[in-house]
Amino acid sequence: MSISNQALLLADIQAQTGTTQNFQYCVKIANLNKYPNYLVFARISSSTASPSAYIQLQPGRCILVEGYRASLNITAIAKNRIQTSDLKKTNVGTVLKNPQLQKSLIVGTPSIGRPFSMPMILESKKVEASFEIQSIDSQGLKLMRVPESPVLNLLLLPAIGVALWGWRVWKCS
Repeated sequence: MSISNQALLLADIQAQTGTTQNFQYCVKIANLNKYPNYLVFARISSSTASPSAYIQLQPGRCILVEGYRASLNITAIAKNRIQTSDLKKTNVGTVLKNPQLQKSLIVGTPSIGRPFSMPMILESKKVEASFEIQSIDSQGLKLMRVPESPVLNLLLLPAIGVALWGWRVWKCS
């Protein structure tokens, strides 16, 4: 086989199943109402852009994580430390503009990274992930991902497998 034929064969190899960059990743904190004495903020960092402002999270609202190798950092601060002049309403939401308060935010762990793959079967090009705050104290803010429903894996994918097997048996007989 010549080098040119080998290069053509390599060009025809598909990427790994499920790997794509063509989807939106949205993160929601499910239990913000459980911590009424705190304001919770999100900041998006990317390896190609400067970090975003600290955007206040709202109950039931998703924050879009965009950018090359983007990650989302969740932080919090006690409400009694904030004045109305420390916040500013913008087109992306309410942001924390006081740099002194930004230094004293309670940092959440882990940092939430944007996935490199999405589910094979998806109704839209948007993937939503839900996280819950486990605790907020002077030591930090602990986050945990809310497990997704296993219905797709337990019911739909085996059904597709049975349908393909049945079609093959019907065609081969």
